[in-house]
Amino acid sequence: MPRPEESQPTAVTTLDTTTWTWQVTPTKLGRAQLLLSLDALLVVNGEETRINYRILSPDVNVWASWDQHLARLVKSLASVWTVLGGVAAVLLWLLGLKLWKKHRGTVADLFKNAIKKNP
Repeated sequence: MPRPEESQPTAVTTLDTTTWTWQVTPTKLGRAQLLLSLDALLVVNGEETRINYRILSPDVNVWASWDQHLARLVKSLASVWTVLGGVAAVLLWLLGLKLWKKHRGTVADLFKNAIKKNP
């Protein structure tokens, strides 16, 4: 379906019904209004006249499904998760460094003993 800025002019007459259909995707929850702006080129008795029709809809309640609510929550918490992940990575690195310093002699001895047993 073409977006409004990609729409091509369409000729209409009084002899046939012309229908346009759009699928509107909300960008946020809550109350909203839709604005339909229609540019018309009227030809009457051979003379062209441009007219712009602007129609504002009544308020529309925009609802979201549970997965949309979840996606919105995850998106809003993304920076928090990034910071928490960074803090967790630093803490794990420090814990690993502490354990390595505490057990480095033990690990070296294990390797030495393994090499002695299996020449």
